[in-house]
Amino acid sequence: MLRAVSLACIFVVTASWGWGGSSGGGELAIHGVAPSERSRYTGSTFTCADGSVKIPLSQVNDDYCDCLDGSDEPGTAACGSGGFWCANEGYNPLRLPSSRVRDGVCDCCDGGDEEDPWSGSPMRKCENTCKTLADELARKEAEKKQRIADAVALRLDAAAK
Repeated sequence: MLRAVSLACIFVVTASWGWGGSSGGGELAIHGVAPSERSRYTGSTFTCADGSVKIPLSQVNDDYCDCLDGSDEPGTAACGSGGFWCANEGYNPLRLPSSRVRDGVCDCCDGGDEEDPWSGSPMRKCENTCKTLADELARKEAEKKQRIADAVALRLDAAAK
């Protein structure tokens, strides 16, 4: 029954795929997949990361766990062993456990973990805080560099006396 429902959702599932990525070269981007792993999600079939199962690509992100390693569900919480890639544009990318996908908590600073992988619309509205986090990190790094420079200057001054 679940397989029949999954196959009936092929049209909906394809909505979770988008053309783009950082290269802009027309590569297929499946929701929740790191750019370095996208080549595994091409063609008409998908092989689980552990090599155990081969499925039609249309069954990726269909909310049904076909792979024991969870690699067929990067954009859903269907597999307990899976992982979700937060792009966090402008800040630090992050891999989350799949249990934190669509759980109502904004774990990615860009809110990507709360997007519906089929429609791309948010399940919960998350404010994009990536720029704020990046600015705060840059400010802290600048302060740290200044403290180090001040300490070196004091040490050089003390050594000169």
